[in-house]
Amino acid sequence: MPVVSVSIPSSLLDRLKEVIDEEGYASRSEIVRESIRNYLEDYSVRKNLSGELKGFISIMYDVTNKTCSGKISDIHHENDELVEGSLHLHFEEGNCFDIWIVEGEAERLMKLLEKLKTVRGTKHVGRDLVSD
Repeated sequence: MPVVSVSIPSSLLDRLKEVIDEEGYASRSEIVRESIRNYLEDYSVRKNLSGELKGFISIMYDVTNKTCSGKISDIHHENDELVEGSLHLHFEEGNCFDIWIVEGEAERLMKLLEKLKTVRGTKHVGRDLVSD
């Protein structure tokens, strides 16, 4: 089996260690493999969505990172025809949590999600979308 090296922030590694201990994983590699399998399964589901969808997109990010918050705001405004409404909350110190109510063609919504996921500084990008 090939060995892959990955750099992650200390805070994420600490959380990973907690989950490994709580869930009883034999190693970090085991939980990373499971996470990758889950991601690939989710990716497959996202790629096979079609037609009109509606639901929400959630984004958590560090409000002190002006580049990140600026890009998220730009993406929101560039996609006004997909974003029906939004809610902006302040969680914990420095964390913002946005919820966007969205409706539109699956392909366009998936592109919107992918664009949000590439913004450096986002801590979470999630979605719950359903077809008509």
